[in-house]
Amino acid sequence: MVIMMSHGRIYFPLLAISLCYYLSESNEHDDIPPYIAEKVRQSFRDGGVPDVKKKIFDNIDNWKDIEINIGVTGNSGKSSFINALRGLSSDDEGAAEVGVIETTKTATPYPHPQNEKLILWDLPGLGTPIFPRGTYLSDVGADRVDYFIIISADRFTENDLWLADNMKQKKKMFCFFLFVVKSI
Repeated sequence: MVIMMSHGRIYFPLLAISLCYYLSESNEHDDIPPYIAEKVRQSFRDGGVPDVKKKIFDNIDNWKDIEINIGVTGNSGKSSFINALRGLSSDDEGAAEVGVIETTKTATPYPHPQNEKLILWDLPGLGTPIFPRGTYLSDVGADRVDYFIIISADRFTENDLWLADNMKQKKKMFCFFLFVVKSI
């Protein structure tokens, strides 16, 4: 499902229509919790798209009261990415430490400055001698993380795919960010 953004706000009519269509197509939605899917279906049955849109608007800020742990992992740029999301540069106080070699040695939480319940976890890289695949998930505390962002530089690796497969098995949501740097 694609959610369009308009000036930082979700374009709700399109979202409501897309969500209703998406939920009406099948009863299997691995990426939408069943209780939410049922609430949307019921709203659609009760009042169609306008009712779904109203429910979305009524509940848009509820996420701010829930602790959300986002694990940031990958092979390069994790700490810089977290700093950017928090509006910090690498030399600001409280910024995640950045470097050109393996810098992150332990899973470190960084609360977002505008909502301390949104916690970005700077996770060590996967597949290093210190963090091999066999023990990586337990070593970094993957069970405490709700969502994963997997960052890769230039290409996805076998480790990225291994992590994605494991997240799918654990029914954890994740997304890939690919940074491509080209010299000119």
